Amino acid sequence: MARNDESTAYLEQLPDCEPERPALLMDNIQLHTIFNTQNDGEKVVRIGRHPANDVVLESVRLALILSAFHCRIELQIQQDGEHRYTLTDMGATNGCYVKSVMIPKNGSRILEDGDAVSLGGPRNVRRGDLVYRNPFCFRFLLAPEPLPPSPSMEVLLEDLICAVCREGIVDAHILPCSHSFCGACIWTWRRRNSTCPDCRANFYQPIRNPHLENFIDLKMMEILTPEEAEQRTKRKAECVQERTRMKRTRINKEVEISRVITTAVTDGGNR
Repeated sequence: MARNDESTAYLEQLPDCEPERPALLMDNIQLHTIFNTQNDGEKVVRIGRHPANDVVLESVRLALILSAFHCRIELQIQQDGEHRYTLTDMGATNGCYVKSVMIPKNGSRILEDGDAVSLGGPRNVRRGDLVYRNPFCFRFLLAPEPLPPSPSMEVLLEDLICAVCREGIVDAHILPCSHSFCGACIWTWRRRNSTCPDCRANFYQPIRNPHLENFIDLKMMEILTPEEAEQRTKRKAECVQERTRMKRTRINKEVEISRVITTAVTDGGNR
């Protein structure tokens, strides 16, 4: 807990939490700043993927690691003037950890200065046979002076650029290796190559990721001009149309190949 003159609170992202910087809304979650903007006197910061949260977090590599409404941090001022910060799990699928110990679902834990906090799993997260650094590892800090400002939104959005076309991802699709691309881009790539454009891991087919798509749309629209937003919407529609056409063509080819094989087997059996 903290005295009144130590009421500046942060969740500071650990510098080595992931080899590649994740797509975060901010890397230092400045709790005091959010508290000061709440008109109803409420001292609660809600964290999760859904845009209705006070802090919206999403990872490109580890999609859906956080729940839509993952957790909340509440400030309570005690009678003796001390500030108590409590982290509460909001039924998160992958949980919340304080000092490497998982909080029970819908349970709470009082935060102390310097506590290690990870959201969506422990420090290391396993996806299939691969192990990743959890991008949402923080240290809870109480400080009388503000920390350096977070990187600009434009810098953070660099992680949402498609490695194939080098533009903002539209119609987001994800591979088993957790890399994401525009739908039409990765389906076009798949016609001639079955390895990820980023890491060269093998894949069979990309999977559409509407949750990531919604997050990218939300963040992009915050910085795009009206003309750029209109152009992005148009490009997205064209991308969806092209991706749908390519998938239909691929399915038709597979059906035709299956028909030819079936016919050949049937004819061979009749001889």
